[in-house]
Amino acid sequence: MSEKNGSTTHPKVSMLERMNHWLAMVKYHSLTPTEGMVLGYLLYRAGSGYAWPSYSTIAKDCNVSRSSAIRAVTKLDKLDVLDKESTDKVPSNVYAFIA
Repeated sequence: MSEKNGSTTHPKVSMLERMNHWLAMVKYHSLTPTEGMVLGYLLYRAGSGYAWPSYSTIAKDCNVSRSSAIRAVTKLDKLDVLDKESTDKVPSNVYAFIA
């Protein structure tokens, strides 16, 4: 993550880099299966370096409850695995990944 003109920017990363990041984070942080699934899903959705699915979409696509999706995202944000940002441009959070 870098600062540019007062705004935060995130570099675009390849799918291989995202998968390597996912494996390292699951192992290093001892993530639960749900947390690992949500992290992998968000990394997959982050084609441009960002992902912005709603909690309901995360829950449906990961086959977990909405409250489980919220808990997983909250933990990943607290662990600094991802950066959860609120924005007026889209009706859901925007997720960027911290290398």
